Amino acid sequence: MAPIPQGRTAASIGDMHPRTPETCLPLTASECRWSPRVLAFTRWRLRAGPRALSLVGLLIIGLAAGCRAGSPSLFAPLHRSIARHDVQYGQSLLAEHDAAGAASAFESAVRHDPRNAAAHAELGRIRAAQGDLDPAARCYREAVRLEPDHFDYALALADVLHRQAETSANRDNLLRAAVRAYAHARWVNPRSLPAALGLADCFRKLGEDNAALETLTEAAHLAPDAALIRIEIAQLYHARGDFRAALEEYDRALELDPDIAAAHNGCAVIQLRLAAAPDGATPLARQRAAAHLRKSMQLDPDQPRVEALLRTLEPPSAAVSQAPDDQQRD
Repeated sequence: MAPIPQGRTAASIGDMHPRTPETCLPLTASECRWSPRVLAFTRWRLRAGPRALSLVGLLIIGLAAGCRAGSPSLFAPLHRSIARHDVQYGQSLLAEHDAAGAASAFESAVRHDPRNAAAHAELGRIRAAQGDLDPAARCYREAVRLEPDHFDYALALADVLHRQAETSANRDNLLRAAVRAYAHARWVNPRSLPAALGLADCFRKLGEDNAALETLTEAAHLAPDAALIRIEIAQLYHARGDFRAALEEYDRALELDPDIAAAHNGCAVIQLRLAAAPDGATPLARQRAAAHLRKSMQLDPDQPRVEALLRTLEPPSAAVSQAPDDQQRD
């Protein structure tokens, strides 16, 4: 194609000015409202032909999309901003109990910014609430990978794996995975009671009572006012048959919180065990057991098994007559 002369009419370069045949005079850069650079690019475009235009189009598309294997996209900040907005929108939908809409918002956030840990975690929370534990675990794993110091993500992953193990044929492997996740959560927050209790329960289900006891003992040193940890330690001693050590731990739990029905029930069962021993003080132990069971029923009346056990220890008339005295002492 022959070069375009310097003085071309406006009609030949796209009718930049509406002109009539009578005024179709040569047009220069100074006459045009476009800049000289635009005119120069327009002239080059007309000279270059379709092949060069295709190359330019590909270049523009590449710059817009970014090179996935190389430098980040030019639009990455925009995508991150959209993802943050989607997360906030999804959280507002969750507050309105719109789980489906919230899940769509979080999925959109992940598409815009796969490195948004909050989007993965929130999506995992929805999946876990729906009972889809395998997708929930994948979401939480990604969130922990992106933000390994975030305690809530680490604990949520451990809890999901723990729940998975309860109904899976791959129980032991999932319990091992939960152990690692709980250990990581305790590394982030060593004073966490839920992490310590979850880890100890996994060890106990794996038959590793010594590891469970060691975990709970460490947690008791870090949180000496936690009655629940004392109850868990007591149950481990009880399972081993060390009744006196278990009773000591139950008593410590009740010193910290006298209104825990589980601790009263544990004391009652151990008192009955001690009463059945050859050297046990049977009448006194049975009285103590009955007193603990009465207190437990006051704290939680909906305990049919405890109520039935209490009836075997004392006649109904005795229970009625003793209840006011117990309430006055409490």
